[in-house]
Amino acid sequence: MEASVGYDIPLETLAGGAHQFDYVLGNDFFEAFETDLIRSGDFTAQVTIEKVRNQFNLAIAFAGNAGVVCDRCLEPFRLPLAGEGEIVIKYDAELVSEDDEVIYVAYGTERYNVAKLLFENIAVALPMSVVHDLAGLDCDPAMLKYLNQAPETDSIPADGIIIPADSPWAALQALKGPNLN
Repeated sequence: MEASVGYDIPLETLAGGAHQFDYVLGNDFFEAFETDLIRSGDFTAQVTIEKVRNQFNLAIAFAGNAGVVCDRCLEPFRLPLAGEGEIVIKYDAELVSEDDEVIYVAYGTERYNVAKLLFENIAVALPMSVVHDLAGLDCDPAMLKYLNQAPETDSIPADGIIIPADSPWAALQALKGPNLN
């Protein structure tokens, strides 16, 4: 399935005032975007559009679960996410572009596809580090056991920083000497 199918909003024929569009975003929606950021998902999204002259104010709200991979143990899990976003669509005869707050479309544009906006709003809601803890889950115990093993070291300097023996910094530590803290 293409992500653009079923996500067009009629700009030209939209009457003044507020209009609401509801979407159910499933695995097919997320698979259409070629990224490993979100591999699957189960979301409901709502786009509310208010037409004011030649401008459209969009408010996007979503809630659901994203299929992601844990940054710590590399196991897939479902991360609950919810969020909101706003963007403005304006007509412009010369400038057809997008930025963080305003999307400019050419006069006469009949429809605007909001699939990319929905995906981007959900993706931006992801935390910098995606770990099981955020969903109230535990990481893979076998992987944690491996990650918690202490590295082999030749020396522990006076400042308490442990430098692995195979690190390029170990040679510099030897040059520093014991009395040069």
